Amino acid sequence: VMADLTVPTLKVLADLAVALKCFGVGTSYLIVIGDVMPDACRTLFCSDDNPHCALDFPLSLLTDRRLWILVFSVTCVAGLVCFKKLDALRATSALSLMMMVYV
Repeated sequence: VMADLTVPTLKVLADLAVALKCFGVGTSYLIVIGDVMPDACRTLFCSDDNPHCALDFPLSLLTDRRLWILVFSVTCVAGLVCFKKLDALRATSALSLMMMVYV
């Protein structure tokens, strides 16, 4: 809306820049989740004596990077995208603000 009011001829360029930025941020979140969660699960379920332990089948799935990226994108991203109105994102916005204050 702001680009449409100030420089209407560059509206498409501004929309493209915002879309590219959102894609980059979303991709970086998926990379971080894929890097951190397998190590966190390995730390939770392996003993301190053996840092390279091999988990049995059900727990070994928790150390798969692709599984975490899939689970996160399906549950969080797809769940937030399916809202019909942006008013439904109030709760997630409040939660993210509380997390930022906590950190």
